[in-house]
This record gives sequence, structure tokens and C-alpha cells, in this order.
Amino acid sequence: SLSIQNDAIILENLIVRGTTTQKKREQLSAYFSTPPEYFCVALVSFHTTNQQEIGLATLLLYNFLLEHYSHEFINVPTEGEKEIFVMTLSPSDTPDLAPIKKLLQSIIFPLTEDIGITFGVGISSVGTHISNISTCYNQAKQVLQAYETENQNCIQSYNVSMDTSYKNVVTLESLEHLSNLISCME
Repeated sequence: SLSIQNDAIILENLIVRGTTTQKKREQLSAYFSTPPEYFCVALVSFHTTNQQEIGLATLLLYNFLLEHYSHEFINVPTEGEKEIFVMTLSPSDTPDLAPIKKLLQSIIFPLTEDIGITFGVGISSVGTHISNISTCYNQAKQVLQAYETENQNCIQSYNVSMDTSYKNVVTLESLEHLSNLISCME
């Protein structure tokens, strides 16, 4: 219905563009029974253009997660052949998200055999506040772009230690070099 499509567009916009204001954070939090303290974003790509296959695969994946995932999640269809899943986590969950990868593998590989389409799945690192939702979405998107191939299933998660923004690029050597450059310019 039109209401469901409108909700999906609003939700996708909040996830992709982020929740920069308190109103947007409250709006996104309202989709959960309780605002998520910890979460990850899984971006699922369906390697087919057959909308019926995508609809069936999405429904089966959604129902599987409803039955087997112990935490709350929401899913959002996007334009194209992708689906966003925001999966809440508990503080006791492992930071490498191996259980989520294993859970998704247990449904995706049988779906490939049954339906004949392959999946690409990019999973973000753990988000710790709803305001970080777009960062998590972008991490999932980067992983998907880096690892997916149309010929085989791929389930990969974002490796925070590989993120250059976490590395200290300011070293004593770089500061000395900068100081020399500034001195030479005077």
C-alpha cells in the first residue's frame, strides 16, 4: 500500500542520510520497540532483476530472521536489488558479529539452491548510538562493493581495524616535515 511505501522511503532516508537532529533520531527510534543501544546494518544485494524472485527471497529471509534471530530488527527495501536490515544487538554479543554472519549463511546458501539467485551481504561494525546509523550503512555498502561478486554468495563484515580514520596519521615525523614546510615558506 501507499502508506507502507511511504514508510519505507522515510526509513531508508533516515538510514542512508543519517539522523542529524533529535527529531530524526526519535523518528527512527520509533520503528523499534525500544531505541537500540547497539546495532549493525546488513545490506543484502540480490543478484537478479526478477522482482518476484527478490520478493520471495526477501520474504523468506525476513521470516527466517523473525524465527531465528533473538533480537529485534527492521528491514527496508531500497531502490534496485537491495534490502537493508538494521539488527539490534545486546552488549554481550561478540564484536566480530560472527553469529550474525553464521545465521545469514544458514539461510542464504539454501535460498541460492532453491531459488537460484546469489546474494551479497555487507555487514557494518557495531553501532553504538542511533546517530551513527548512516556510518554503519556506509560501512555495509563499502563491504558489499569490495567483496560482492554476482557468481557466488558473499557475506562479509566491516573490519574496523582496517579503517584509516582510526589510525593516528599524525606522527612525530609528519609533524617535523610539516614544521619544515612551514619554515621554508616564510
